[in-house]
Amino acid sequence: MAKFSKKEREEFNKSWKEVLENSIENINKKDTKGRTMLHYAVGMPDPKKVRLLIKKGADVDAADAGKYRPLHLAVMGQRVENTKELIKAGADVNAVGTK
Repeated sequence: MAKFSKKEREEFNKSWKEVLENSIENINKKDTKGRTMLHYAVGMPDPKKVRLLIKKGADVDAADAGKYRPLHLAVMGQRVENTKELIKAGADVNAVGTK
């Protein structure tokens, strides 16, 4: 399961608040690890957040610094519902993540 630091969770919560306030201009902004909000959301047990991010334009195929995409993290974290949401949204199931 994907583990996120306290700092990463705080940054996600701050960004999530912006999304809820409809300020989505930075929805695909990457952090120092190259991860977007969607990378973090898929590791949480809340497919509603994943659906909302996708609806608002989150890139389902954004690769982080390690070439991991949200789908990789959802699968590694055993987040079945989030995995289904990403696939429904057109995530590339053949993408390869390598360091």
